[in-house]
Amino acid sequence: MINEIVGYSPVMHPSLLKNSGDKMNEKPITIYIHDLEISDKSKSFLARVGLMKLDDLLNCNMTELSAMRNISEDVLQELNGVIAHSDDIISFFEERAKRIKEILPNVQDAPIESLGLGTRATNALRRGGIHTVGALIQMSQKDIFELRNVGVLSREEITKAIESIVQSGKIVYHEREEESKTIIETAPVSYTHLRAHET
Repeated sequence: MINEIVGYSPVMHPSLLKNSGDKMNEKPITIYIHDLEISDKSKSFLARVGLMKLDDLLNCNMTELSAMRNISEDVLQELNGVIAHSDDIISFFEERAKRIKEILPNVQDAPIESLGLGTRATNALRRGGIHTVGALIQMSQKDIFELRNVGVLSREEITKAIESIVQSGKIVYHEREEESKTIIETAPVSYTHLRAHET
């Protein structure tokens, strides 16, 4: 039903199609809206209208989408920006997928515990069936978002771990920020209290 409203077409965006010289068994990568660096407001709007992938957005009827009454001007502007830069976005994700494929043999069997993530992040990954670094670096933001009982800080920690591995090509041990924050937060200094004792 929503596909009819926004004029969804199953035809793929031309930049997602492989050249005939490419291997026939390779399929185009899937880029989820959650993986894009756009505002939560835009992501929420797209989810409400059933557009979950970049390809869905590229193939929808923007005239009808912009006529919807619950789309704000800033969301529309941001989505038009995504469409205008879609080739660059697709190239970025294709390069990232190649990079992951290159480094996967070096890290695929390492346990997630070797990363030094916080207890909450590690437990959330285990509950989600992610036990190795190889499985971790193949997660999308959508996959991370769908982990159960994961807060914003744990999501950020998982995302940072993935990005540092993808960028460096090796397992990077992360110091737990939670512990240092706890120390700072539990030991506040009250200068007012000290001055009261001086008099």
